[in-house]
Amino acid sequence: MNTAGETKIRVDCGDWRLDREIGRGAYGVVYLATNGKGERAAVKVCRRNDIGEERYERELRGAKLYSSIPPQEGLVRMREFAEEPWGFYAVMDLADDEFGGDCTASSEYRPKTLARVIEGEKALPLSACVRLGLARAKGLVVLQRHHLLHRDIKPGNVLYVGGRPVLSDPGLVVEESEAVSRVGTPGYVPPENFTGAAGDIYSLGLTLKAASFGRHIEDLDKGPALEADTGANLFPTWWRILNKATDPTPSHRYQSAMAILKELKKLVKSWLSLLERFTEIEDTVKAKLNKCPTSTSTTKRHAQAF
Repeated sequence: MNTAGETKIRVDCGDWRLDREIGRGAYGVVYLATNGKGERAAVKVCRRNDIGEERYERELRGAKLYSSIPPQEGLVRMREFAEEPWGFYAVMDLADDEFGGDCTASSEYRPKTLARVIEGEKALPLSACVRLGLARAKGLVVLQRHHLLHRDIKPGNVLYVGGRPVLSDPGLVVEESEAVSRVGTPGYVPPENFTGAAGDIYSLGLTLKAASFGRHIEDLDKGPALEADTGANLFPTWWRILNKATDPTPSHRYQSAMAILKELKKLVKSWLSLLERFTEIEDTVKAKLNKCPTSTSTTKRHAQAF
């Protein structure tokens, strides 16, 4: 969603006071909000008359389905959901500030998304990309366990909450058996449309490619940005995983989030094994130089990164 200015329209959202508009999309508006206890949150407001009956019912259904899922790693938490005569609102955890500022300073706050991270820092290091992939895959595992499709995975819908990336904007969530309409963000929609779990895998793969290359989706064919971590030892393995995830033929992709999650965990295991070998070589060299052998703290530090 694009950042917007102050809102001029007020609606009743229970105990939540809408302070300022911070995002707007085709299906609703997101506000920075405060409750009676002084807590801050993001409140998505969807008005029936603003978006039309068909779009409203689609958004309402997605929000209801998402609200039935207990809080899970990799998914933004929906704290509250309520229907009103004018539509509905959903209270979500507030994303970190884009510039690391205080979220209580409402006039300066801008939500941190993966899209803005890519724009500001270009390509992410491979370690950050792998962490991102693990978190997204875990979130999808939960949705697929409930036989749900997200249908709108993209950098703009990945928020950072407490420093961790989470998948947000569940408005297009639908039961897998009901995924028939063509929705989603152009560029991230698979060739066959969202007809099964492989569709979300396709969008996930493109999102991770954008983060790895530091490019917008329409510029991926230009190759990696200068900052891209393509020289990392395991980057070729990482890229093979993403190429399989984004194969134009659905049957050639990973068929579930659990399948790609297992591949990512294997990559992390290979990474740690490589670090252990490096540490052993480093210890041997230092021992020959009559210095105290180093501990395995290097490996442990990198292990904590995942």
